[in-house]
Amino acid sequence: MECDHMTTKTDQDLKNILELPMTTASNNNKKTTIRHIKVSNSYVPIIYEGSFNKFTTIIELYLNASSVEEIQPGAFNNLQRLVKMQVDQNNITEITRGVFNHLTNLTTLDLSHNYIKSIEKHSFLGLNKLQILLLNHNKLKFISSDDFSKLKSLNFINLSNNELSNITKMLDNNSSIPKNNFRIDLSFNFLKTLNFSDLPLNTSKLSLNNNQIEEISGTMMPDLIEILLNSNHIVQPPSISNLLIHLNLSSNKIKELALGFFHSKNLRRLDLSNNSLENLHRDIFDNLTNLELLNLQNNNIGYIPVGLFQALSTLKYLNMSGNKLFEFEYGTFNGLNSVTSLDISNNSLTSIVESTFHPLSHLTELFVSHNLLTTIDSSDFMQHLKTLKKVHLNNNPWICKSLLSVITKFGQAQIIVEKGVHNKSTNVNGIACYNYKDLKQQLDRTTPSFSNLTGTDYKWDQFNNFFNEGFFNTTFYNFFKNNMNLDFESKLTNIFQKQTDDTLNYTIFQLLSGLREIEEKKFLNYLHLIPTSQPHFEKLSDNFEERVINKMSNTLTNILILFVVIVIILFFLLVVVTIKNSYKLLNCVSVKNAFDPVDIESNANLELI
Repeated sequence: MECDHMTTKTDQDLKNILELPMTTASNNNKKTTIRHIKVSNSYVPIIYEGSFNKFTTIIELYLNASSVEEIQPGAFNNLQRLVKMQVDQNNITEITRGVFNHLTNLTTLDLSHNYIKSIEKHSFLGLNKLQILLLNHNKLKFISSDDFSKLKSLNFINLSNNELSNITKMLDNNSSIPKNNFRIDLSFNFLKTLNFSDLPLNTSKLSLNNNQIEEISGTMMPDLIEILLNSNHIVQPPSISNLLIHLNLSSNKIKELALGFFHSKNLRRLDLSNNSLENLHRDIFDNLTNLELLNLQNNNIGYIPVGLFQALSTLKYLNMSGNKLFEFEYGTFNGLNSVTSLDISNNSLTSIVESTFHPLSHLTELFVSHNLLTTIDSSDFMQHLKTLKKVHLNNNPWICKSLLSVITKFGQAQIIVEKGVHNKSTNVNGIACYNYKDLKQQLDRTTPSFSNLTGTDYKWDQFNNFFNEGFFNTTFYNFFKNNMNLDFESKLTNIFQKQTDDTLNYTIFQLLSGLREIEEKKFLNYLHLIPTSQPHFEKLSDNFEERVINKMSNTLTNILILFVVIVIILFFLLVVVTIKNSYKLLNCVSVKNAFDPVDIESNANLELI
């Protein structure tokens, strides 16, 4: 029989266990062989030499969370049958040579979640069958190649969450690493550069995410099938190997991808999210004929060239949310015959030509939330997307009548519409919607003080028309369509600034008669009408009103300065003309005076005659 759980609470409890004979009698007089010892949540600061000498039959030893600070050399002597050892969540600061000697059958060693700063040379010597070595969540700053020498069976080492700043000499003795698949985790360290030649040649899976890597050199290992490089500072990604299956480059600083960069026909998962990509060459994905997942979320992509996805016939998941897309051309989705999930949310789509989705013959879930859609043709949608099962419509400026029709028709076709959360404002199925004509009328009723301005027009009608049936021809619509790179507050702020500019074009001579105050009142009246629970508007910053008013003030000030400059120029021209005319007049008077004496002399001569 096996004694699976021998849990201790104190150092004395451990001593009591260690004083037990190797075999004990049970109630039915059969002998019990101890094979598992577990010491957890205890206080055992020192594991002394020879502590487990008589427990030669144990195969698993757990010393978890027991405040262990020191393990003396020889502490685990005679444990030749031991297969698994966990000494995690303790206070160990260094590993000394001789601690793990003679553990010839050990396959798993867990030293994670300690405070290990150094590993003495050849500390793991003799662990010929060790396959898994966990050193994650420690304080290691440097690793020598000698630290892991002679580990002939090692296939996974976890060094994540340490303080490693370089791996120049790490694992450079590749001859000691087994020829089978090797995995290494170096994530969450302080690495700034990477040279693939410093890593074992037969590495198959490599985790380097959450470092500070800026530069990558060397040739990627030929057997590498997975590499995680997300959350670094990479600008130019490395050339990939032919066998690579999974590549994660998300959350870096990549702005462009060179044509021919992706040449691995085995690649199945590609994550390029949270970068700064703007333009994608139409042939960039042509070699990825086995790709199943493509994540382009949160980039700066404003246009998808026709033919970009033509070769991706096996793609199942496509995420393009959080970009600057405002329309799709016919043929954009050609080749995506296997896509089941398409996410185009958080873009600036103002309309969707439903027939552009025609190639998506297996699409089951569509995300179009957080766009600028006011209406869609649900019948056309269902005609082209016959396998559609679920759609996400939240946070668009839907026209209520249109939204109700869409949800009704989708329901009749057994297409699930994800419910919204805006149940305390105008909504359909919790999805916020707007009656733009009613909002215009409400605005008109709340602004009677502007009735005396109709003589000079002021173009307030254009402002109110943001919310009526002519929505698609308004400044509001065009502004949002053409300025996808701004956040919502900036868009809204600049909308009011633009309206101020338009108004000033018609009322430039009213600048000194309270126009600024009029503009501010109009804005505040509008802002107070917006229900606080409406999408987009509910998270406006506290100083939003002040920001808009300051923008208006700056615009008015600039116009006033321009007006003053024009007046000064006109005054200067008037002065120049006046001086010129005065000069001509003086010349005429001088000429006249020059001829007067001749006339007098002539008259005198006539009298004498």
